[in-house]
Amino acid sequence: MPIFMTSTLIYWFLCHEYGSISEPMLQAIAGTNSHEALSTLESFSIPVVMLLVASFAAQCYLSWKFSRFRLYVFIFTGLTLVYPYGRAIVKAYHVQKERHVYTESASSFRAYAPGTIGNTVYLLSLIMNDENTEAVPHQNTDSMITDKVPGRVKNIIVVVGESDLADRHTIYGYKAQNTTPNIQRLVDGDRICVIQNAHSSANMTRYAVPMLFSFYDPDHRDKLYSEKNIIELAKDNKYKTFWISSQDGFGQYSRSFGYLSEFSDYVTRQDYNNKENHVDWHDESLLPVIKEKFADPDEYKFFVIHIIGSHIFYSDDRTQEDIDALPTADTYDQSIHRTDRILALQLQFVLFVNCSW
Repeated sequence: MPIFMTSTLIYWFLCHEYGSISEPMLQAIAGTNSHEALSTLESFSIPVVMLLVASFAAQCYLSWKFSRFRLYVFIFTGLTLVYPYGRAIVKAYHVQKERHVYTESASSFRAYAPGTIGNTVYLLSLIMNDENTEAVPHQNTDSMITDKVPGRVKNIIVVVGESDLADRHTIYGYKAQNTTPNIQRLVDGDRICVIQNAHSSANMTRYAVPMLFSFYDPDHRDKLYSEKNIIELAKDNKYKTFWISSQDGFGQYSRSFGYLSEFSDYVTRQDYNNKENHVDWHDESLLPVIKEKFADPDEYKFFVIHIIGSHIFYSDDRTQEDIDALPTADTYDQSIHRTDRILALQLQFVLFVNCSW
């Protein structure tokens, strides 16, 4: 009972802070790495944490001190739960029988048994999930690909940012702080174009990144696993492909883009091919790898660089250099300034080569 009550309080707090609890929110909780989890906990006020701990301790004490087992209460309570949870279990069983995917079974259970128990069962299924879909080359090409275009750009570099709000970028008209001075210099020199009124295809990395690099969309999720993705198409066009990331690539939340990364000729992440690279959640840790791979002798190269960007806690995503540059800015603006610096450092490695960003 104390565990049930405490988890109910936690879910209530999440609903109060962020609205209703959705499956993507639970996926994000289960799939986040240890650093982000600790950063998120730090964003909660100490009184809230103390209140939860005190509540749990009080419930444990009261349960031990005053609880008495009464058979008729136990039987009556059990009977009231037979229909709703029995139906949920049957539905989950049928999903498991058809698909053999525990998280989908738990999702079905949650749909028929919403609330604390349904959310907890689904969350536990995500945490225990060891999804590791193997990156096996596909044979099918999406019908939108009709032919190869003659002539190729020698180097294509795609940098995937994270949690960057356009309204806080100088290049998009933000006036309060000069958050993107290096990119602004490129704009002023007519070296790059800035696309206005663009938006992300989704508000979560798990969904947005696959839509960038495959033909996956909300109505055709199977295409991620059944058709050639952009990495494979680049290889078909004789590009050497690289995926360099400060993000993880395993688990229910991260596996969709981790799966895509492993189609590359070369991939390194926090949790993959990292023994010598020492990549971690600091985006700066990618720079030595980027410098080395940008110098690869292959004539045609395709790079994906996936960074942490401005994930919370924002104070983690800045350095003293960013604080000195924007001393009156908040931590979020300073984190964007850091990303701008990292992009500028990457540009220094692209010497005298023909690139598309």
